[in-house]
Amino acid sequence: MSEISSGNAELEPEIRFVEDARRYEAVLPDGEEVAYMTVEKSPGLWTIRGTWVPPSFSGRGVGSALARRVLDEARAEGVQIYPQCQFLASYIKRNRHEADLVHPEHLHLVER
Repeated sequence: MSEISSGNAELEPEIRFVEDARRYEAVLPDGEEVAYMTVEKSPGLWTIRGTWVPPSFSGRGVGSALARRVLDEARAEGVQIYPQCQFLASYIKRNRHEADLVHPEHLHLVER
């Protein structure tokens, strides 16, 4: 799992896929709030629709932890992605080694 910095403490969120909600959720340290990335899974292609992180956890790596988890699982499953989510597209622009997961028809979304 990915580490998240909260103040001086390093935290590791629990990230899970919630099938009914079609999203990956990161349970945050306060135990009450959840950050998530919405993913529509189809055979061979996952469409990433959006990411939401509570404002109190913004800038602490929560979104990046979700992005890494989704991309790692897509790679393991052998599927390509369609990054409709602006956050994920920006993440891939900063982490070019992940661009090979983007379906060729959608590469324009992650080009600089």
